[in-house]
Amino acid sequence: MDKREWLSIDELHVIRVFLDAGVLFLITGGRAVQFHGHSRPTKDLDLLVETSLENGKRLTEALKSLGTDADPAQVQNLSEGRPAKGVVCRYPVEFITAIKGVRFLDAWADGVQTTTADGLALRVLSKPHLILSKTNTGRSLDADDVKALQHPN
Repeated sequence: MDKREWLSIDELHVIRVFLDAGVLFLITGGRAVQFHGHSRPTKDLDLLVETSLENGKRLTEALKSLGTDADPAQVQNLSEGRPAKGVVCRYPVEFITAIKGVRFLDAWADGVQTTTADGLALRVLSKPHLILSKTNTGRSLDADDVKALQHPN
C-alpha cells in the first residue's frame, strides 16, 4: 500500500504536531480501516489518546499550537472511564479517550508501528482491536468494516 494514499496533508500536519509534542496516541477509526486494507471513504481522522495527566498536558500544548481552543481542565483530566472527544483545528480530527472493549495499554502494545511516506513514525490500532472496537456499535458502517476486515477480497 502506498502510505501517501491513506493520510491527507492536513492529517499529517496534525499527526506531526502531536508527535512533536510527545502525545501518546494511535490512529483508529476509518483511517485505521484503510490502513488495514479496506478501501472506503472517511470524513475524519480518529486518534485514541492515552489518558495520563502527563499526556493530557502534552495534548493541551499540541492543541494550542494548532490554534484549537481546548478546555485545559477537560483535556488534562482525561479518563478511560469518562470518554471524551474533541475536534482539532478546522480539519475534522477527533481525539478519543476510550474505545469500548479496548484499553489504551493493550492497544498500544498490539498497535502496528508504521512510517508514513514523509518519514513520520506512528502507531495504528491493530486489526483485532479495530474489529473489536467496531463490533456491536449498532452502526451499519462499522458492521460493514468488520465484515471487510475479517474477509478481505
